[in-house]
Amino acid sequence: MQTFLVNSDGTWFAVYGDPGYSNQKFIKVGYKNHAVLSQVQKDFNSQMSALRVSVEYGFGKIIQQFAFLDFHKTQRMYLSPLKEMYHVAALLVNCQSCIRGRNQVSDIFGSEIPTIEEYLMN
Repeated sequence: MQTFLVNSDGTWFAVYGDPGYSNQKFIKVGYKNHAVLSQVQKDFNSQMSALRVSVEYGFGKIIQQFAFLDFHKTQRMYLSPLKEMYHVAALLVNCQSCIRGRNQVSDIFGSEIPTIEEYLMN
């Protein structure tokens, strides 16, 4: 039986987490104690850092368009439906990117933006 957490070659998918987490089967974090890292560990940290920057661009676009979601300033945990509002904001920002076409983020990463129809159908 194939699960969504296993690649076709049998390796496991994992989420790259914040350094506050510890390395686990499904959560990976960067290596610490930089003075004694092997070259492979340094390369892993470097590659994952670059990927993390691309994710931060997405977060930045959402907060730029929907500043009220910057909960540190305006939201109160458990008193506002933050998760639902953030999901809607992400959907709308993605739709806006599809309608407008190329943008700074797609140019930096050399990625194609789907049409709005392609995005909403997937």
